[in-house]
Formats: sequence, C-alpha cells, structure tokens
Amino acid sequence: MSGITKIIGYLWNYLVKNFHLGGFLFLSIFLGVSIWFNYEYKLEKSMLDGQKGELGFFWWNMLYYAAPYLVGCIAIGIFGKRFDFFKKPGFWLVLFIFCFALSIDSWFRWYHWFDVPAQAEYYSRKMVAKVVRAASYVLPMLLYYLIVRKAKGTFFGLTTKGFDKRPYLIMMLIMIPLLIWASFDASFLKAYPTYKMGTIEGHYGINKLVTFIPYEALYALTFVALEILFRGFLIFEMEKYLGEKVVIPMVCVYCTLHFGKPMMECISSIFGGFILGVIALRTRSVYGGVWVHIFIAVGMDLLAFLQKEYFNH
Repeated sequence: MSGITKIIGYLWNYLVKNFHLGGFLFLSIFLGVSIWFNYEYKLEKSMLDGQKGELGFFWWNMLYYAAPYLVGCIAIGIFGKRFDFFKKPGFWLVLFIFCFALSIDSWFRWYHWFDVPAQAEYYSRKMVAKVVRAASYVLPMLLYYLIVRKAKGTFFGLTTKGFDKRPYLIMMLIMIPLLIWASFDASFLKAYPTYKMGTIEGHYGINKLVTFIPYEALYALTFVALEILFRGFLIFEMEKYLGEKVVIPMVCVYCTLHFGKPMMECISSIFGGFILGVIALRTRSVYGGVWVHIFIAVGMDLLAFLQKEYFNH
C-alpha cells in the first residue's frame, strides 16, 4: 500500500500548500453554474455541435476551451494577488496551442474525404475520427516541442523514469466495482459504448468483436494523446507561469471537455483531473495517468458492450 500512501501524500501536500477557501468557493460556484447551464440548456450538443463544419465553429470552440481555463487563472490571480502571468507571451502561446489542438479536430469533418460503401460509412467514420483526434492533439504539441523547446527534455512527461505502477494498479482495482455498478445505469448505457454496432457487421457477416477490438485500440490511442495534452503539455509548460497552482485551471477546462458526457461523469472528471494533475506535477510523468485513463475509458465501453450485446440489457 506504500504506493497509495505516496499518492495520498502528494494530494495532501498539494492541498496544504495551495488550498485557499475563497478560491475554492469561487471555482466551485463557477463549475457548478457551468455544469447546470450545460445540462439544462444543452450548451454543447444544441448550441455548439449544430455549427460543426462552419468556420465560426472553430473560433467558438477556441473560446469555449479558453474561457474556463482563464477563469481558473483569474481565480489564481485574485486569491494569489498576482496577475503577472497574463503579461507573458509564452502563456498565451501555450494556451493558443492547447485550444487549437482541441478545436481543430471538431471544426472539419475530415472523414468526408473518404468514399466508402454506405454500409461501412459509420465504422470508417469512427475509426478515422479517432486517428485524426490523436493526431490533432499531438502534432501541435510536436511542433512546439521541436521549435520552441528545441526537442530538449522528455515529450511533456511521457517518461517511465521513476514510475511506480503499484498505486495505479490499486486505483484500477478500486475502480472495477464502480464501473460495473455504473454499467447498469440507463444514462450510462445511453452514452456507452462510444461505438454502436452498425450495419457493417450485419451486411458483411463480421463478428462484432472483429470491429469492436480495433476501434477500442484507436480509442485508447486518443487517451494517450489526451493525457499528454492535459497533464503533460498544459501542466509542464504553464507551470513556469502559474507555479504549482497550474493544476487548478487545467481542472476547469477538463470539466468542460466532459460536457457531452453523462452529468455524473462530468462531475467526477473534476476529481479525476485534479488527482491525475497533481500526480503528474509531482512525479513529472503522465505515464500513470495514461494507464488509468485508458483503463476507465475502455472499461466503460467494454462493460456497456457486454451489457447490450451479450446480456441484452
């Protein structure tokens, strides 16, 4: 249990050094109102997604992701009595690249470039979308790494140096009964699996596992890219401007990223993002977060798949 004790120590030490009641209340109200507004008025699904493919959608997305991050920074400024980071060009460059990486994938429906039979359209679209999403996250970071960082140091925490797998294995074991319990919830089954069995299996006589397993492999790839972007790039590159409080605005925008998910998953992303952020900050590695994120995401898909396809839920 020494690994779990170490992680608890990381979290406790971080809170002792960085907790501020006023900042906590400020961000709790902001996130609470944001979550309520999104799920009450369908901010993402109705207001934003309806504009996909339009040039304005790209810029709205940039603002959509920048706004919660900047609110987190404003909280740091107000309660830490410092706003000097807003004067740093590097701060705005990192924020721009981060928002660009998240927005570019959503703006244009890249898979329309491919001409495939109607029966295979849904599956091919899902597969291409996962590859493009991972590339959209990684390529802007790679350019920054090569041009600004000049390829020095690890690629934003993607390292196994000093990595201890035991606490993450324990965390995953703890998550198993929670995931099983969630898989019986109607709202969960409405959202998962993220790949719904389509016409390709029936038309071509393909076993469902033959399409499901490759999809999950690409789905997992997107979470490798996501962890590097959120817990690597955004934390390690903003740390020089925000110090240890860099985790706070990351959690705000990470919550926003989950607005299209079931509400409880969105709320839990606040705690999950905080835990993984602090661990990445302390260990200087995103490797453990990659493991945990893939385990949870693929696990939810797998359990929902089993419920619908084999247990006829």
